[in-house]
Amino acid sequence: MPATPADSATRPLPSSRPAPAWAKALCAGLLLASWAAAPALAAYPDKPIKLVVGYPPGGAGDTVARLFAQPLSEKLGQPVVVENKPGAGSVLAAQAVTGAAADGYTLLFTGNSMLTVNPYTFKSLPYDPRQGFTPLATVAIMPLVLLTTPTGPATVAELVTRAKAEPGKWSFGSYGLGNAPHFAGEMLNRAAGIQMVHVPFSGSAPNLTALLGGQIPVSIDSVLASAPHLKAGKLKPLATFSDKRLPNFPNVPTIGEAGYPKAGLDTWLLFLAPPKLPAEVRKSLEDAFTELAKRPDVVQKIVDLNLVPHHDDGVKTQAHIERELKAMKDIAAAAGIQPQ
Repeated sequence: MPATPADSATRPLPSSRPAPAWAKALCAGLLLASWAAAPALAAYPDKPIKLVVGYPPGGAGDTVARLFAQPLSEKLGQPVVVENKPGAGSVLAAQAVTGAAADGYTLLFTGNSMLTVNPYTFKSLPYDPRQGFTPLATVAIMPLVLLTTPTGPATVAELVTRAKAEPGKWSFGSYGLGNAPHFAGEMLNRAAGIQMVHVPFSGSAPNLTALLGGQIPVSIDSVLASAPHLKAGKLKPLATFSDKRLPNFPNVPTIGEAGYPKAGLDTWLLFLAPPKLPAEVRKSLEDAFTELAKRPDVVQKIVDLNLVPHHDDGVKTQAHIERELKAMKDIAAAAGIQPQ
């Protein structure tokens, strides 16, 4: 006879007896086996880190990179191995890093020109300046300075007056075509309404030698490269392109103080990682650079190199890149700079 609803309501439920001991042991064994089979997540970092540097050994950029490499190694507990890949405006170094695994074991140390100037001076690049890297920190500024000889113009105002009186007859040198000093000179041309002709040289040494020899009337170069000549009185600084006066040259006005705030431009040095870096790895590295950039001994060594200590985290560095990309695009268009 079929069961009625009443029968079902009054039927006793199955007893909930505890599982036998053998079943508990089986479940525990399976659970332990699954834990053993799952790959363990190692804490970052658990092996050496490669730091690719877009400058030759012994130069200013290489010196700053190594200044951070050793304390970074001590902070993270793993060796930081420096690998120099100079040349082509740091393009070779950038190419080596942008395609590397996004695991925090390959980093890049370079200058802003690789990201903000190269897109307008190279016809093609093996990296995306906006999305090809994970910015980690800006750590120092390498100031640029407008130079002349002791018998040259006494001030920026005199230089501009003379350049306006003789359009096309004044020139400025830099350490290469399509670099930060080149763009700084074009920015001054635009801001002051003058037409100094750019004369590129293959490095700071030939650029400054040409200025010392009277082959060019003015030049733009790094304070680092110019410092020995400035201290010896062989060259005269007219202005820096920074927004603040420099600690080691407090009597040299900024280009803004000279009347041309829109001509300001610095070379800033920064650390990058490949794109899509995991958030926890990025935080570890950003925190480490933040701490190191504020250490008194590191700050003093940067000043001793005639650089300016300056720290921005990854977010601020990315914002700076975006602003300067737009500014350099406008300058390149106004100056007729064509990608090569």
